[in-house]
Amino acid sequence: MKDKPNPSNSSLEVSSKEEIMRYRTLVDSMFDGFIAVDEDGVITYVNKRLLHMLDRKESELVGRPLSEFLDPENARKVNEHVEMRKTGVSSQYELEWKKPNGTIIPTIVSAAPLVDEEGSHKGSFALVTDITERRKIEEALNQSEENYRTLAENSLQGITVISGDEYVYVNPAFASWLGYTQEEIMDMSSEEMWNLIHSDDKQMLLERAEKRRKGEAEEKPYEYRFVGRDEKIVWVRAYSTPITYSGKEALLVLLIDITTQVRVEEALRTSQRKYSALFHQSNDGILVHDMTGKIIEVNKRAEEMLEYSRDELLSMRVHDLPVDGDDAKVDPFKILSEQGHFTFHRDFKTKSGKIIPVEISATSVNLEGDTIVQAEIRDISKRSIAESRLKQSQDMLRLIMNSIPQFVFWKDNESTYLGCNFNFAIIAGVGSPDRIVGKTDYDLTWTKDQSRELIESDKEVIESDKPLFKEEVHMQHADGKEAWWEINRVPLHDNVGNVIGVLGTFQDITERKRTDESIKRSEAKYRALAEQSFQGLTILNEDGFAYVNRTFANLVGYSIDELLNMRLNEVWDLIHPDDHQILKDRIVAAQSGRPTPPRHEYRLIDQDGNLRWVEAYATPIEYAGKPSIQTLLVDITERLSAEKDIRNARDRAGLYLDLMCHDIRNQLQVILNSATLMHTATDKEVKESFFEVLQLSVQRCSRLIEEVKNTEDLIEIPLLRRSLTSSLQGVIEAIENRMQNTQFIQSMLVDKAIILADEYLELLLSNVIINAIEHNPNDIKKVWITLEKDEGEYVISVADNGPGIPESRKDELFDMARRYGGIGLHQSVQIIEKYEGKIEVSDRVSGEPEKGAKFILRFPIIEISN
Repeated sequence: MKDKPNPSNSSLEVSSKEEIMRYRTLVDSMFDGFIAVDEDGVITYVNKRLLHMLDRKESELVGRPLSEFLDPENARKVNEHVEMRKTGVSSQYELEWKKPNGTIIPTIVSAAPLVDEEGSHKGSFALVTDITERRKIEEALNQSEENYRTLAENSLQGITVISGDEYVYVNPAFASWLGYTQEEIMDMSSEEMWNLIHSDDKQMLLERAEKRRKGEAEEKPYEYRFVGRDEKIVWVRAYSTPITYSGKEALLVLLIDITTQVRVEEALRTSQRKYSALFHQSNDGILVHDMTGKIIEVNKRAEEMLEYSRDELLSMRVHDLPVDGDDAKVDPFKILSEQGHFTFHRDFKTKSGKIIPVEISATSVNLEGDTIVQAEIRDISKRSIAESRLKQSQDMLRLIMNSIPQFVFWKDNESTYLGCNFNFAIIAGVGSPDRIVGKTDYDLTWTKDQSRELIESDKEVIESDKPLFKEEVHMQHADGKEAWWEINRVPLHDNVGNVIGVLGTFQDITERKRTDESIKRSEAKYRALAEQSFQGLTILNEDGFAYVNRTFANLVGYSIDELLNMRLNEVWDLIHPDDHQILKDRIVAAQSGRPTPPRHEYRLIDQDGNLRWVEAYATPIEYAGKPSIQTLLVDITERLSAEKDIRNARDRAGLYLDLMCHDIRNQLQVILNSATLMHTATDKEVKESFFEVLQLSVQRCSRLIEEVKNTEDLIEIPLLRRSLTSSLQGVIEAIENRMQNTQFIQSMLVDKAIILADEYLELLLSNVIINAIEHNPNDIKKVWITLEKDEGEYVISVADNGPGIPESRKDELFDMARRYGGIGLHQSVQIIEKYEGKIEVSDRVSGEPEKGAKFILRFPIIEISN
């Protein structure tokens, strides 16, 4: 090693022989072992602590290969990490050494590379920490866990141990809840394990795990859902405790099947800190101070443990570090001056006030005439916790029994109590669990009949060697309270499998029973109201109708059983196709929580094919455990029909008024003028001409009145299925026989067009065709008539070669207030609107109105039943 090492690869920064000697003295006085090897793996230096750990002399180690003091497996492990060192990588790993007497010393090795100033690898150095005591504690814990496993295997509650992202242990009760074997669950991958958790609870579990990682306080207990093999949802209440399992940190979770609540706790994860170099890689905090107590150096771990910054610590003396309590009998400085080394315990108080127990190993070192002290501070909180857990594990079952909210008891083959938990002792009237031993149910507060029933159930379990789950019994507690219990019993076995008693747990389900009864009464009242309602009522889910009342069944002409047996696609057949998309959009909006108007109207098709208009009020609900839509329906068919009749009557009255105000008034004016002129005329031929005008005007008035009277019964006459094709062909043939100089060009593209119409269908068609002929001044009149099908409509177009209709008058043609279209066209509008169709006008040749007009009639298509 040169005076100026490469700072990017070596954390041992020295620049003189004096500093080298100073650090060598520090290394020799370390609490942990220290070793250095060259690039060939030959030991070049060991400190006193490592010599003491291995019970060897320096001459036995220095100059010899490191592998001679390791078995083949550990030698292979060292070689793997030496290769990492050649690439400049530090690492930490466990290694076992052989003492001369064959004893194995387990250690943790924290190693780093040694390089020259050019960055070339020159060997490695490492801290070696003896973990023999920790291994002994872990072995004791393993034995304790084996004892606990026997209890867990027979527990009625679910017990799991989670390490990392997998189950390392589950008891039979937990496996049976989810429908798997223990082996199947423990063989699951991380993804399969998470798939056991309900999707809605995964985020909560992740958040709790994050809190544990940060050391934040968590609420206990917590509840969440499991999803079993058969998709059954299992609600549990969980009580979790961090433990060490098989040498690893794990989470012990006690699960109570409550089937109504949840939350889970992720395994407690803590990451082990790694250290980058000799001084700062130590697992312990290190303070270096002089004999006056002034701190002259600290490592990163000491900063973290004491919660002071490096600058704060370097400005302090060790006497300034706050401790919890004061041991005046011990003076560490006096012992150090006499013995050179002293190990003692203190409870340090951190900057935030937290108390941490530590083991301090202090060594005094003489450096160039000055005495300095290196104090290694080891946080023994975990070791104390591990020792405490060793004792606690022996009482774990008892603690669990007294912590859970359920009631637990166990008896021998004669139904004599051997023990119980605290909750059971209270309701049984014995006060504490130890006072129930030796008693039978007849000695407790239950009635004789209740005691007899309990003992008979015990006997059934013991004789059949089979568990008895979810038995509901009515009991009387010590305080006189009447309650319902749900009891689970399982047989207890000895080491050879013989039944030696029964273990029972139960929970008080009194409130649940009351709630169930209230729900049943409420459902009965609701059903009675629904069945007697004059409005239709339905509840629809993803499978179809979950409920319909009698009023709705009568509305659509099916029986209730027929409707309840319909699949969802069959339910949609009850709704008019034109209303499907609107309803689907409303359902999606309601399910996603978007606001939608509560009221809407649509058409139903009853069993006979008749349309029924309904006014519907829909509400999203949960019914029988499924998201559903509840709909209240009011039949408004008659109301809409009446409203339509009123509109038609109003339009017809307007037509009569228009007729009186315009057409007849104009003819009367002609008659009055002609009569005046005829009275003053002296020539006989002139008088006769005026008389002819009078006659024509009177005839025109008569024909106008007759045309209007022809449609007097338009509103009352019902619609029937009629052939549009046959009617159109009949009208064309009749007009052809009357009209001269008219050429008809027909294009019938539909053989059998069936619509809903009445006896005025022919009047509608003839009005439009005659209109095309009468307003055509050409000598040779041409009329193009086409019948075709366009999506959900039949379309008739009537085009002519007349003068056409200007663009400015097209929109006014059917305006009754302007009367540009004449009586015939306005009658046509009334007729086609009754058929729920419409009439339009355009150019025969698009964009060239002077080449003739084209009238388009649109009729809705109806389905033809076989």
